[in-house]
Amino acid sequence: MNILYFGYWGARDGLSVATIHPHLEILAEFEFVQSIYFVSIEREGQKEPIDLKIKKVRHIPLISNRVSSVLLNKIDDFIRFPQKITEFIKQLDISLLICRSSPAGILGYLVHKKTGVPFWVESFEPHASYMAEAGVWKKWDPRYLIQVVGERLQLKATEIVFPASENYKRRLVTQKRPEALLTIPCTVNTDCFEFNEQNREKVRNKLGIGNDMFCGIYTGKFGGLYYDYEAFEMFGQAKEVFKNFFLIVLTPHPVEEIKQKLRRVGLSDGHSFVSLVPHQEVPAYMHAADFAFSTIKSIQSQRFSSPIKLGEYWAAGLPFLLTEGVGDESEILKNGKGGVLFNIKSSREALSRMKELLKGSNKKTYVELAKKYRARGLVKEAYEEAFKLNFKAK
Repeated sequence: MNILYFGYWGARDGLSVATIHPHLEILAEFEFVQSIYFVSIEREGQKEPIDLKIKKVRHIPLISNRVSSVLLNKIDDFIRFPQKITEFIKQLDISLLICRSSPAGILGYLVHKKTGVPFWVESFEPHASYMAEAGVWKKWDPRYLIQVVGERLQLKATEIVFPASENYKRRLVTQKRPEALLTIPCTVNTDCFEFNEQNREKVRNKLGIGNDMFCGIYTGKFGGLYYDYEAFEMFGQAKEVFKNFFLIVLTPHPVEEIKQKLRRVGLSDGHSFVSLVPHQEVPAYMHAADFAFSTIKSIQSQRFSSPIKLGEYWAAGLPFLLTEGVGDESEILKNGKGGVLFNIKSSREALSRMKELLKGSNKKTYVELAKKYRARGLVKEAYEEAFKLNFKAK
């Protein structure tokens, strides 16, 4: 069997490294899989294939043209890319198309209609609703309308759907036969994130974090689906609640821009560190911290999401502060495990509860949660079931 795996981001993008590369490795372990062609959309100048150093996997980049507007760029992608992928499927004798995310699934649907090749959609989430509820798209925006229709069409046509959360799976059972719905959350390599005391000491010494200091960490973006101004207000509150507080921020945003926002809330360079580091270095910085922040906007559709950073935090032994109504984790935290839920309007109270939680905190407790809800083994189990259903493979 030859598989074409289509991702919506660049091959070196953090999301691809964290969520796609591991899935390619797992697919390559199946004996009946002969070759995997990983097709990515490159928007930042990566024009040549890269060596992922994964057996059976070959990378094929699709270059997104830079045109005058985001909408025209998307239309151009939607015209050219299905044609290209259709050509690959015919040339490479592809038996299965796997699409990562519902935006990629729209292109997969168009290819499926042309070729008849079975296709699966991973990390299926209500992307249109996310973007509209977060204020990124208006409901009259053509991108929103394309995404809404595309999600409906792919859900109906795909053989297997892998929702990112159990919450969304329960919602989808009215639209898809239950056996075709297999949950795959955004998983993490728990071994790579396993707590290391030497890492903790090394990073804390490097950043000047004293043994008597509480250290929080935030990884990711600000704005869009994530709080921006409100998140920094919360960081400032943490300084007041914990008194001797240090904050690590790992983000793709310009460093000086983030530092200015931190200074505004009273976190000077001596009490904060801002950088963008390679994904393999992230665990060491997490080990230096005592707890983590997840300031995803509390919008209705976020209960269907599966933020990968939550699994990474737990795997590194960190409890986290999480906005109410986000993913399956919101229910877990509500039951008293894994961290503290908060409402952005009462974040100071949540910080106080986190301070109390840390007094009796045991890192192993959070690692076990990561192994139960976010381990890589969940991916392999879902793939095995999907192959049995779709190809009768064992």
